Amino acid sequence: MMRHKIMINAIYADENLSLLHRDKVEENGVYVLLDDEFYDDKGVLKRNEIANLSIDTYYNSLGLLETPPSPDNLIVIKRGETKYSIYIVELKNVAKLRSVKAENIKKKFETAIKDFMENRYSHIFNKEDTKLVNLSLWLVCNRFKFIDTNISEEDYMRKIRGGLMESLLLTKPYSFRNKLARVELMLSGKDIL
Repeated sequence: MMRHKIMINAIYADENLSLLHRDKVEENGVYVLLDDEFYDDKGVLKRNEIANLSIDTYYNSLGLLETPPSPDNLIVIKRGETKYSIYIVELKNVAKLRSVKAENIKKKFETAIKDFMENRYSHIFNKEDTKLVNLSLWLVCNRFKFIDTNISEEDYMRKIRGGLMESLLLTKPYSFRNKLARVELMLSGKDIL
């Protein structure tokens, strides 16, 4: 029955998207850990349970006159027979928080949702016979060297909140398939279970 060629299977069946698959979520030393259960015994992601797409690679490969800002990864996880979670992840290795521009970050997530999922690949991400159980937007950064490395993650996050995070928090939430999400700041090494 073809009905079950839904989201993850459809991603891998698409020649262009299949080429974007990555087994890790990592760039310039900043990373997100995917739970061990998503990997087979060879360290390869189980393609029937999870898809990890480098959408930044996709947009850079289009050869457009002006490449739109796009996040690094789009991760789709099967959470039931027809239920899925989507994580959109931007990885940033920065020396100073102020070098991360809120407007650029906002545009990256907008490109992923409005152009990639709602426009170009709507036939995969907007299937009526699938349910989106959650949508998460993560800006994942390294720890800044100017802050004591021995403080707790909670205290660290409290210290760096301010301009960038306030700007992102004050942004209207992003919406996709009746799910609302705001960009969340995470530290490198955060895991997806």
